[in-house]
Amino acid sequence: MKKVLLVIMIIILLLTVIGCNFEDDENIEIKKRYKIDEIAETIEYLTVDDVITYEDEEVRLESDIKVYVDGELLKKSTRFNKNVEGEDVEVLIFRRRSLIPLRDFADALDIELAWEGRGQKQHVYMYSTDRTVKFFVNSNKFILYDDENNFKEMYTETPSILYEGTLYVPVRFLVEVLGMDVEWEGRDIKIDRR
Repeated sequence: MKKVLLVIMIIILLLTVIGCNFEDDENIEIKKRYKIDEIAETIEYLTVDDVITYEDEEVRLESDIKVYVDGELLKKSTRFNKNVEGEDVEVLIFRRRSLIPLRDFADALDIELAWEGRGQKQHVYMYSTDRTVKFFVNSNKFILYDDENNFKEMYTETPSILYEGTLYVPVRFLVEVLGMDVEWEGRDIKIDRR
C-alpha cells in the first residue's frame, strides 16, 4: 500500500512539474510570437488576394524613375552579370505600385539571398541582420521570420513579380519589413536606413 501511495505521489509530482514546464514553454512561445507580430504590425496593408495574374494587366518598366538607397543611386548589380555595370535599376509599375529588383537592392545593402524551388513554386529568402523574409514568386504571400526563427505569414496588396528573369518586390513592403524609411520625391524613390 505504501508503495502504491509513493508511486501515485511521484506521478502527481511529475505531472505537476511537466505541467509547469509546458506552461513556461507556452509563455515563451507566446513571447516569441509577439515579437514577430510586433514586426508585422509595421506593415500597413495586409490583404489576401489568392490568385495573382498580371498577364492581362499593364506591367511596365520605368527607366526614368530613380531609386536612391542611403543617398546613393541604386545601380544594377554586377555580381552575376558584368554587362550591366553602371546601369541604373528600372522600377516595375504594377497596379499603380512601384516594385524594385530584389537582387540589386539586396546587393547594394550586402543582404544575402537564397533561391529555392522551380517554376511557379519558386521562392527566395532574404536574410537581413535580425529577420528573414521569404518571398514567393508571382504571389502576394510573404513569410516573415525573426532571429529566433518564429514566423508570421503575411499577404500584401501587391505581389512580388518575376518579370523578364528578375524578381521585383513592392517597395513599401520591402522597406517597412526591414525597418527602413521611404519617400517619393517627384517620381524618384528615396530609401534610407533609420
